Amino acid sequence: MTDGDRLAAARGRRTDLRVALGRLEQTLAMPAPGREAEWLTAAGARAYDLVIALEQHFEVTEGEDGLFEEILQEAPRLAHAIDGLRHDHDRLRDQATALRDQITDSQTDPVSVDALRKQAVALMVELVEHRHRGADLVYSAFNIDIEAAD
Repeated sequence: MTDGDRLAAARGRRTDLRVALGRLEQTLAMPAPGREAEWLTAAGARAYDLVIALEQHFEVTEGEDGLFEEILQEAPRLAHAIDGLRHDHDRLRDQATALRDQITDSQTDPVSVDALRKQAVALMVELVEHRHRGADLVYSAFNIDIEAAD
């Protein structure tokens, strides 16, 4: 994979992740009183989509021929920042999977919608902060704004 291909792949996955976050947020905002089952079904689907988007993001950044490898070759001084993002990935994977499982399990073991919303919002905040750190890393390595495609 060429350098431009790695960056393009990462940019595409960032877009997918942003879309998944937006859809989850829209679902969290749906009214739940009297329609908890419908809300849980929709939230479960969005949480599942988010887990998939995260895994795809992790693959294009951490994979064997991923963006982190390119950054390390171009700017080895950023190794510590990459280690931090890899740590984020582990934590985010665990939190997203836990949210998905919690929503799925609540179909048979009721959990309050408010508690699930709080858990989801906390994850969304972590993801947004991670995206900021990732954009800063790419800019530090290449002077490219990954969001604006400069």
